[in-house]
Amino acid sequence: MSKVTRQDEALLKEIRDNFDYAVKFWQDTRDEGDIDMRYASGDPWDPKDKGERKATGRPCVAFDELNQYLNQLINDVRQNKRAVKVNPTGSGATDKTAEFRGNLIRQIEYSSRAQAVYSQVMENVTQRGYGFARVSKRYVAPDSFDQELVVSPIANPNTVWPDPDAKQKDRSDMGWCFVTDLIRRSDFKKRWPKATITDFSTEQLAELPMWIKDDFIQIAEYWKVEKETRTLLSLDIASGLHVFADELEGAEIDDETVKLGKEVDLGHGVTVPRGTHKILNQRESEERHVVQYLTNAVEILEENPQDGKYIPIGCCYGKEKYVSEGGGAKLVVESLIRLARQAYMAYCYAQTTGLELLGMMPKAMWLACEGQFEGHEDEVTPIGHAPRPFLYYKAKTDETGEAILPPPQFNHWEVPLESVQVLTESYKRAIQSALGMYNTSVGKHDTNAQSGVAVRALDDQSSQGSFHFIDNFDGFLEHMGRIMNDLIDYVYDTKRDVGIRLANEDHKVVRINEPFKDPETGEEYHYRIGEGNHSVTITTGPSTQSQRDAANAFADGLTQNQAIMPRIGDLVVKLKNLGPIGDEISKRLVPPDIAAQEGQQGPPLPPAAQQTMAQQKQTLMQQAQLIAELQKQLEAKLPDVQAKVAIATLQEETKRLAIQSQIRIAELQTGVQSAVAKLEAQVGAIQHAMDTADSQADRDHEAALAQQQQEAAAAQAAANPAAASPGSAPAPPGA
Repeated sequence: MSKVTRQDEALLKEIRDNFDYAVKFWQDTRDEGDIDMRYASGDPWDPKDKGERKATGRPCVAFDELNQYLNQLINDVRQNKRAVKVNPTGSGATDKTAEFRGNLIRQIEYSSRAQAVYSQVMENVTQRGYGFARVSKRYVAPDSFDQELVVSPIANPNTVWPDPDAKQKDRSDMGWCFVTDLIRRSDFKKRWPKATITDFSTEQLAELPMWIKDDFIQIAEYWKVEKETRTLLSLDIASGLHVFADELEGAEIDDETVKLGKEVDLGHGVTVPRGTHKILNQRESEERHVVQYLTNAVEILEENPQDGKYIPIGCCYGKEKYVSEGGGAKLVVESLIRLARQAYMAYCYAQTTGLELLGMMPKAMWLACEGQFEGHEDEVTPIGHAPRPFLYYKAKTDETGEAILPPPQFNHWEVPLESVQVLTESYKRAIQSALGMYNTSVGKHDTNAQSGVAVRALDDQSSQGSFHFIDNFDGFLEHMGRIMNDLIDYVYDTKRDVGIRLANEDHKVVRINEPFKDPETGEEYHYRIGEGNHSVTITTGPSTQSQRDAANAFADGLTQNQAIMPRIGDLVVKLKNLGPIGDEISKRLVPPDIAAQEGQQGPPLPPAAQQTMAQQKQTLMQQAQLIAELQKQLEAKLPDVQAKVAIATLQEETKRLAIQSQIRIAELQTGVQSAVAKLEAQVGAIQHAMDTADSQADRDHEAALAQQQQEAAAAQAAANPAAASPGSAPAPPGA
């Protein structure tokens, strides 16, 4: 036995510790789920009570009252099938890429018979409270290296142990998960012949009782999410190209720029050119990687790195509650029938009591003294099967002597079955109340709901009472779709043909990762896997019967239209599902043009129709000849027509230019008149200002002359005072 490495020892200790933690956390849920399965299997009796009753010969019956409700919910999911819908969310994703991925996921589910897997998960959830499925890979063919995704069941949900610390309802955030399996020691040696530990010591058997049993060894798939921190950069390329720093081989990166000496190809047609690029933003990003280990808790048997970022196991749970227990809250996972178990036990006990009472009814019809029917046995014996007008008996017997005996008494004891029936009905109602589902929802008659509205109201109430299971189931399907959508980029990454299934269930084969031309439409596509980001949601379609009824009603309405019926008659017959004779009728009703387009051999036309088509063909040929003659005449007259058209066009253009010239002249005249008016107004204002200035200058001149005269007179008077005496005449001006 070779030595286990120190790294393996640390991992094995982690595996053992996590498994013990998971078992301790989920054990109560598993135990309660096992009890639920016993009730769902029609065995509500405690094993001890059941053994004591059988030992004493007492009845111990269980009338099934639960599976009708379980089947109602499960079959409702079967009829109203869910579909994964893919939506584009950016980075080059479009409606076409989302539609293609949705069609590919639909094909994966179809080839995997995934609806049966999903139904099994729903059965487990309703019956025991939890169920699981997985997404795995397989080779397309024995002689191919191409792989495809497949949805696989996990038949026994008790073999799955998810991470108890996961917080999401669908456990999409779990960091690890176990899937266990018991295999024989001989099979273990065949599968891993190079395993260093194929026999176990007494010490190992004592330390690992859950892993190593008498003739079996427990093998576990240990799925683990390993996280890696990477630096994400946003560069000033194409409005902010997002790229991880470790993808830029040979780059010089500082806080602000990235320098590349050569172009870097990131794949999917995205490149980073050489040169210096500015860093717009950066942060540390946590990237998830999944690894699968196969182990027996003593050594690591296999290590298988996986694609994608999710552990490929879908988890679905029933109603979850956190109940205070001791020092903290404890998770309780309930199935649909968990709270109905006691009511069902009481119901079975009441039914068993009724059987016991029936068994206690006396089988002897008469009580009589010994010898009273002596000699009349032939009359008394058949009285239980045939009526008799009278019955003889002896009033005296040899044993009683002359004493007169009382008449024999009819041994009748009425069993209180009515009281038992009332009791069982009350327990039946208690079961329905615990389930939140009522009589009309399982096809029974409720005397209190006579109208259709009342019946539908009870149906709706029943659906609402169990809708939380449907909601959790939708979350499980959404995560299954998320896992497939994530893995598509890794599994379908080569150039090859793949099948897809359209929303109408038609199947097509397309080419991926290189240009492809649709042979039917001639349209070119390029389905590049890994292009763009997409998200996943769930859509619910109508039930199969409801959809068929609606389609039949709609088709019946269309058949009343005589103009439409010849074009859709074959489709209407197909919709009726009439079997082989219906298929033959449908073939004969296919319109000839549709049959030709689809490459079908249409039904032979009657002689009258063939003659009509021949006449129409001849008429079309004559019309084609006439059109050809008219075309020639037109071509001969075309030069004259073109000349006339050119002259008419020139005349129209001349008229148009003349009108535009007149409009322009009028606009210019109006502008000139306006400018002249403005100029005249400006000249008048200037003239007025000049006139005003001249008048003021004259007045100033006259005033100045007067002032000068006064000053001269004053000076003369001062020089000749005698001349200024009274009576002397003033000197003439200018003296």
